[in-house]
Parts: sequence; C-alpha cells; structure tokens
Amino acid sequence: MMSIEKFKEYLSLYGADISRWPAGMRREADALVKDNPMMRNAVDEERAFERVLEQRALPQAPAGLADRIVAAAALMPQASPKGFGEWLQRLFGEFHLPSPVYAMSLVLMLGFALGLFLPAQEMAMQTPPGEAVMASLLYPDEGLL
Repeated sequence: MMSIEKFKEYLSLYGADISRWPAGMRREADALVKDNPMMRNAVDEERAFERVLEQRALPQAPAGLADRIVAAAALMPQASPKGFGEWLQRLFGEFHLPSPVYAMSLVLMLGFALGLFLPAQEMAMQTPPGEAVMASLLYPDEGLL
C-alpha cells in the first residue's frame, strides 16, 4: 500500500490526474483516494492549483530575443589566461587561503612526485639488511620476480 507521504510526493510530481501517473502506481493511488477523504482533498487542491497555472497568461518573448542574446555574447571579449602561471593565479585567486596552506600543498605534491619518480631499486639499496631479511620472510614471492 502506498504511504500518504509517497502519495503527496507523487501528486506534486505527476499531477492531480491519476490516469496520467505511471501504470504501477495508479491502482494504489486510486485506492488511497477512494478510502481517504484527506487524500481526496489533496487531489482537489492540486487540481485547483493546476487550473490556476493553466489560466495564467505568460508574456511572450519578443521575436529574435534568443538571436540577440547569442550575438551580444559573441561580441563580449573572452578573457583567457596568457600562460600557466596566470591560469594558476586566477584559479587560486578565488580561494583566498593563507600562504602556509599553499606551502604545505607544494611540499605534499613534491613528496608525491619524488615517491613516484624515484626507482624502487634505489629505495631497496637504502634499506638496512635486517629489514630486507624481514621483508623477504614476510613476502617470499617478491624475490622470484
């Protein structure tokens, strides 16, 4: 059975004409409206609201309005950054963060870059012998490759 909250949600989504609702919901909605006078009142209110919307006269846009908007936009100067530095300046100019945040971010990115670009062999040579033995005991398959 459809809950009252779901019915009200569907009523605002699909409108007061239950015959236009998705097929799987119609039977439950009809049963709920038939059994519940509060839901019948909600459907009547939605129907009245839809009539008000239908009767409201909307002003027509002047002919060629869209073409004039597009033409005016095409004439506006487009600001594009001259280089990567200016692009970064415009990007970070929006954020107004204190300078230490930028410095720490730079250090973090540098650390990631070093971790990615340093070969693993150099890291293995720097490992003390005791740790290398422990690693070979914990991960015996790595030595086979």
